[in-house]
Amino acid sequence: ATIIFNNASGCNSVSDISTTCSSSIVILPGNGIAFGETAEQPRMSLFPNPATNTVTILLEGLGEQPGTLTITDQLGRTVMVRELQPGRQVLDLDLAARGMNSGVYLVTLTTDSQRLVRRLAVSR
Repeated sequence: ATIIFNNASGCNSVSDISTTCSSSIVILPGNGIAFGETAEQPRMSLFPNPATNTVTILLEGLGEQPGTLTITDQLGRTVMVRELQPGRQVLDLDLAARGMNSGVYLVTLTTDSQRLVRRLAVSR
């Protein structure tokens, strides 16, 4: 099954979204997670990616583990650190308020047992 978020009118397939409807969010099986899905292990999805003004970070599978979310820029400078409580988290970040200009950032989720890293492209 393919899940499509923020689907624009007239964009009814993955090929439509790939060619003309770039504001839609597509999560393919094995490549990401969807709202309402239960995760057994920590997982992280970023959308939209690339982002312009805001990005949503969906974290699932933290269970009883607390975690730390860290965002660093291309030079390794820390842009943000947030301590996370156990359970599912949805974070909406204002990129301008965090001083995140165009570039590639690393978003890292660290728990007691795992470390997940995703690239976030910002195009402003």
